[in-house]
Amino acid sequence: MPLIQRTRAAVVIGLSWALPWAATGVAFSTWRVFLGSPRLAFPAHYWPRFALTSALALGGFGFVAGVAFALALSKHARGRVLSDLPLAYAARWGSLAGVASLLVAPLVGLAAWPVLLVGGVLFAVVGAGSAVATLGLARRPNHGQALPGRAGAPAT
Repeated sequence: MPLIQRTRAAVVIGLSWALPWAATGVAFSTWRVFLGSPRLAFPAHYWPRFALTSALALGGFGFVAGVAFALALSKHARGRVLSDLPLAYAARWGSLAGVASLLVAPLVGLAAWPVLLVGGVLFAVVGAGSAVATLGLARRPNHGQALPGRAGAPAT
């Protein structure tokens, strides 16, 4: 596969991981602002900025984890189709990619060891889940429908 296609595939997987991780950041920030402790006097005042910050941070980590997952698979599963990989294999690499995404944490100011340890465990679990979801999407049948303008598409 040419380099441009591998790069495109890594970016697509990174973006497909970034979106649910960002949604998780919004959910976490919503819980923290409205239900967390200490209680805020005007939670609706703080929520938009806190939700955006959490979404960008976790979405960024998700993108890095997705790209790391794609790079790991391109290196170690060369010549194999994503939909043919064993579930445990993808989960293992997804877990490692989630932990590897924490390598960028010091760049965004998260350098406290307790945060990195807890984040490592959480990102390993979420990375494995993201890998399993990616594999599930790859195994989904396309019902024989090609996109217009692609090889095999019916002429219109």
